[in-house]
Amino acid sequence: MRNKKWTVNSIKLFLIVINCVLLAAMLSATAARADINAVMNNGVGARGPAMGFAQVSNSTGVDSIFWNPAAIIEDDDLEISTHSSDIFGTSYKTIGGIFDLFGERWGLLVLRADQGNILETALDPNGRPAATGNAFNYNATAVFLSYARRTAGLDWGLNLKYLAEGLQDASAAGLALDLGLRAEPTPKLALGFKLENLVSSPYKWNSASGAMENLPVKARIGATLFPAGERFALNCDLGIVSAGNPEIYTGGEYRISQNLSLRLGSSCGRLSGGVGIKYKGLTADYSYGRGNDFLEDAQRISLSFTFWENRSYAAPILSMKPDHLKT
Repeated sequence: MRNKKWTVNSIKLFLIVINCVLLAAMLSATAARADINAVMNNGVGARGPAMGFAQVSNSTGVDSIFWNPAAIIEDDDLEISTHSSDIFGTSYKTIGGIFDLFGERWGLLVLRADQGNILETALDPNGRPAATGNAFNYNATAVFLSYARRTAGLDWGLNLKYLAEGLQDASAAGLALDLGLRAEPTPKLALGFKLENLVSSPYKWNSASGAMENLPVKARIGATLFPAGERFALNCDLGIVSAGNPEIYTGGEYRISQNLSLRLGSSCGRLSGGVGIKYKGLTADYSYGRGNDFLEDAQRISLSFTFWENRSYAAPILSMKPDHLKT
């Protein structure tokens, strides 16, 4: 855990930055949306979905790259994580890591979604959709390169994203930039903010139509209460999408012990829950989420491996040993 020093000035800075980036987002917002937005809405990992996707102020580990890049500064460990799920016939897989490089905090995450055997339809003579007998595949890839720092007691982070989709013989790709902020004004309160696609390139399909889409600007602000220390957390996020209605996400986590956590949440009214098990450097998370009229129930599993935990203390301890015991 890195040293923290939260001040009144850091909270003022947190609020000023939020106002500035929200204003910039509103000025640049457009209604057109790329299809990959649906893939990104499913999140990553199992801990976040179990807590109702309320993660912007209380994400951990590699998953923070997606939920709030500012949070990767919270630890100085080397961590590698992978996640797998199947949601409405689409296979989702991620692999990523967070690490120190040249004295700075970095993260890298790759998300892949695949759906095969999608039946092709066309309008029959009566104007009704009918299967043609053909099928096609869909795939989407998102690569996140993250960087985070702590300035004047305020954690901030950036995601440079490469997004790509493939549908039959057509494909599209684009770049985007996310901004994340996080602060802890008191030991019992954490605040978080993320702005997705603050800056993005045109998202153009290489099909005959040459269709051009825009990545939607999405903002999320949230808070976490720790009424009983870090053992118990209550999260609440408010999501705002350009040309869309606000969405509310809530969740909680109770740590029965250092090795076992229980989680519950609600994502826009859809209930979810899960469990986390930790043993030494290995963490396994599971989540189950209820569906709705359009989506089926979803289960997710993620595994994380932490190496060199608390290695910042290794050097002082090593230097205290007699020379013949040093290795």
